[in-house]
Amino acid sequence: MIEEVRRYRQAGWFQNEVGSDQEVAKRARERWWAEWESEVDTSGPDDGIFICMAGPERAIWFDPESDTCEENETYTGVLQELAALSGGDLVITDVVENWGREPGRVFVSCGVNGASYELALHQYDEWVDPKIVAQLNAVLPGDGGRFYVFDGGGQAFGITWATSDEAESLMAHGRALLLDRAPDVWPGIR
Repeated sequence: MIEEVRRYRQAGWFQNEVGSDQEVAKRARERWWAEWESEVDTSGPDDGIFICMAGPERAIWFDPESDTCEENETYTGVLQELAALSGGDLVITDVVENWGREPGRVFVSCGVNGASYELALHQYDEWVDPKIVAQLNAVLPGDGGRFYVFDGGGQAFGITWATSDEAESLMAHGRALLLDRAPDVWPGIR
């Protein structure tokens, strides 16, 4: 884990973490244990779990299976959680979910940094449409921060906010594969 922390730090992550690589790795391991009650396995491909647990200010662990329905206002919560990753660079306001406009769809209108947008998402039973990542990125300026997904091949995945330079650095220093859309495990919902 110490080597993982070192690689992520070289890529610009954990800048707010105080201490040596060993101290940061120890805290990351403790956070991991509290969440998963198992040892961290850093021998496989980096699917974002480690960075989500080790650097929660920079990434979230996103499981699209989340009791999504009109009553729960799930998309409102997801958008707020994603905006929080940006450190104030992305301001999302006035979120309104419309579940009745078209069968099988959810239309989410919101303000993004002062401009009005509508996201057209699919209803998949209780699942959040992971296409929300690509749709948000489509309305963001190309030269600033955006959302990247750690592609680990499973249903859940890590999401981070980074510039393209930061994302390239993370991929160059570690084993992470970052995408600006949902992983290919979601082939039918691009």
